[in-house]
Amino acid sequence: MLKRTTYTGSSQLTFFYNWIVLKMHTNLHRTFILLISTYFLIACSLGESTDISTGSNSDPVLSENPVAFIKRPLPVDDNNEVEGDDLREPSLFVPGAALYIKNSASPTAGSSDISSIAFSDAAFLNEDGELLYDVKDLNVSYDGKKLLFAMRAPDIENADDEDQPKWNIWEYDQALSSLRRIITGNDTAESGHDISPSYLPDGRILFTSTRQSRSRAILLDEGKGQYAAQDEARNSDAFVLHVMSDDGSDIEQITFNQSHDINPTVLENGKILFSRWDNASGTSNNGLNLYQINPDGSGLTYMYGRHSHDSGSDGSRVQFVKPRELENGNILVQLREFETDNFASQPTVVNVNDFVENDVSVDGMGGVGQSAIISGLNTDGELSLNGSYGSFFPLYDGTNRYLVSWSVCRVALIDSDASTDGDQTGEVEACTTEKINSDAYDAAIP
Repeated sequence: MLKRTTYTGSSQLTFFYNWIVLKMHTNLHRTFILLISTYFLIACSLGESTDISTGSNSDPVLSENPVAFIKRPLPVDDNNEVEGDDLREPSLFVPGAALYIKNSASPTAGSSDISSIAFSDAAFLNEDGELLYDVKDLNVSYDGKKLLFAMRAPDIENADDEDQPKWNIWEYDQALSSLRRIITGNDTAESGHDISPSYLPDGRILFTSTRQSRSRAILLDEGKGQYAAQDEARNSDAFVLHVMSDDGSDIEQITFNQSHDINPTVLENGKILFSRWDNASGTSNNGLNLYQINPDGSGLTYMYGRHSHDSGSDGSRVQFVKPRELENGNILVQLREFETDNFASQPTVVNVNDFVENDVSVDGMGGVGQSAIISGLNTDGELSLNGSYGSFFPLYDGTNRYLVSWSVCRVALIDSDASTDGDQTGEVEACTTEKINSDAYDAAIP
């Protein structure tokens, strides 16, 4: 059985990791997950010193349980600059990822690739032997025996965009060592992008998708042509929440939005919490906010964030994404801008029970509704001496510890004599205040 645990890991410069840590939590009767990216893992306890895991067996939570994780190349352009991501593009395809299971959280434990069996032919590798498919959004069943994730097949050469493969939901059964696509019929599976899956308590699967099954049915009932509604910026088909049976049948759309509904997670009370893009372009209300809804599509409720987007470092605008419920009912979110070039975020606790905005409580009084877990981080893309946190996840073991992915602050000397402006030279160095403020240094790759 996969169990939630902490882990540690490191990588060569060209790779970063997305990890999921799994463990049955007997008090909450559910399995929790962790998505982690970049290079080093540290276990942090608020009010205590940070302890970097050494891989020893002194703490069984740290080392004894297996973990599943996604390993992918760090995307860089021709100038060796990191190509970031954009929250407004949930269907972004970055080939080269694979899903692994690691025997334990020890740095020396072995790991095995369990996703490449779906694309094992040499045709799914490029001339350098690198993978051409993509994997993301790892999640786990309540009994800890199965993994859910989104996977996209490699691009079809010379095919139009609408004819390229779609993101599909896949499941790995650890007991059977079997991998299957949830929706088996190819026509149905390829009728929309499906991402961000998780299990509902009744065994059904929650996910977000561009298939917009109910919206299309309404159009058909009205005698109109079926089409996928695009986000308000007309850049891509809108992602909205769906549920389906674990065999891929009975697909039902449960949210309707002119832009994207992403990052759904199931709360302890059975409701679904997610990030909704309220795309009021050109206004201060254009952003990703927290909403909740029942699994049957009823009870849609705004929760938090619409007037709190200026709560980043130095008032920078941030979005509320990847929510996770804490044991005390507060919500852990990652604050970050729409676009990043280093995948960094600010881990923040939001008190959704007592506040509707950062400075507005539910009774209309003032106060502070959110608090950063790590101080001194920047959400505006600027370097911080405290480094960068790619992901953050609570351990749910009563210790008030979090599992994080972290990259030390790094700079590199700029070669002022280089023929191409901005070329870096020499070894990567750890940050100092002087180097950050100096025009002679630039941010190095995480």
